[in-house]
Amino acid sequence: MTLDTPSTTALTNSLDRVWEALDRGGFKPTRRANTFKALCPVHGDANPSLSVRYDPQAGKIALHCFGCDASVFDITAQLGLTVGDLFDAPLPDDRRTKNRTTRAPRQALPPRLTREELATPAPDLTGAKWDRVKAYDYVDAAGVVQQRVHREETVIDAPATSASLRATAATPAASSSASPKASPPCCTTCPQ
Repeated sequence: MTLDTPSTTALTNSLDRVWEALDRGGFKPTRRANTFKALCPVHGDANPSLSVRYDPQAGKIALHCFGCDASVFDITAQLGLTVGDLFDAPLPDDRRTKNRTTRAPRQALPPRLTREELATPAPDLTGAKWDRVKAYDYVDAAGVVQQRVHREETVIDAPATSASLRATAATPAASSSASPKASPPCCTTCPQ
């Protein structure tokens, strides 16, 4: 049911406008300071389920129906009010341009690098002198060495800078009696 009531914007504040609309519609508002309850105009109920809270500092009304959870738009429409009637003072028309600052234009992003540009040529390790840095033994449950991994490093001179490359050599032990050093090493290189 929509109330055919004249606009109540002549009243002093939003609290008076909402109270007047609820009282005129027969929704029985009961006041408690800046908060009161009334029958909800959206659904037919016998107990007051519409909570009306007035914030005097902000000059606004908060509406909430605990019975039907109706939106503010539905409640104000049923009371013959607008959402703007819930505020003491309307926002200025020029609110969008009043405090707006202009942003500096964004700088263009640099062009993306291709895989070819990112790929660095692998250094030539032919004739490089390798120094053994550490050896790691891998043993089974009985304590027998099953594999030994040697960590080796070499230093090469790159065209512009000196780069260090590391390599690891894995030497598996064939059996407990075989010496791990007798097997040929398996080397892999990776940049530092």
